[in-house]
Amino acid sequence: MMEMENYSRGIIFDKLTVSAIGEQFCKSGHSHGPKIRENYIFHFVISGKGEFVTHGKTYKLKANQGFLIGDSTPVFYK
Repeated sequence: MMEMENYSRGIIFDKLTVSAIGEQFCKSGHSHGPKIRENYIFHFVISGKGEFVTHGKTYKLKANQGFLIGDSTPVFYK
């Protein structure tokens, strides 16, 4: 099971509310989805590589790249 460490909750900007900030350390081969999220989520890859799949398109990811999961959008990532 993967743990997520939350550093902050409830940061409110003018039109943006950040509900959680954290980090995950994933083992090789870890995946998530397919799933539909109820909120927008931004993931940033610090190290390693992976894939993000949405709307039938696959995006290869590596360190220093990120992706945004849209509200009610089906996604899969590993």
